[in-house]
Amino acid sequence: MDERPTRQVGAKATITKTISEADLALFLLVMGDDQLDAQTDSEEPGNTARQMRQIAPDAMLAALLASSAARHALRPQFARFSSAVVRFIEPALTDDTLTATAELTTLDGETLGVSAHCENQEGRRLAEGDFSLRDS
Repeated sequence: MDERPTRQVGAKATITKTISEADLALFLLVMGDDQLDAQTDSEEPGNTARQMRQIAPDAMLAALLASSAARHALRPQFARFSSAVVRFIEPALTDDTLTATAELTTLDGETLGVSAHCENQEGRRLAEGDFSLRDS
């Protein structure tokens, strides 16, 4: 993770995380999803190693984006989200290294506007979103 960003429009915060099978299992356990092996990537029939990689739920990408957005708050652990619009473009797979980058777009008192996107190790955009949060 990077250092805390400055609180000015244009400031960026980045989080990088490799998604492991353990991360996925813990996320699904916390979310109450008992279908751990429900989705695997089977786009490439000849590549069995890739077929065994599990698809991370969209909620996991949204959480990563929101986490990077919250880093702009003075106390990220207390930031309150008032709205979020997230678009999912491609799925994340286990063993992908994801980088979520959030940019502070507006700063009006205690209200922050943040635009964020998430890419994998190949530079493919997986999700993007716009967040409004109160820094209190």
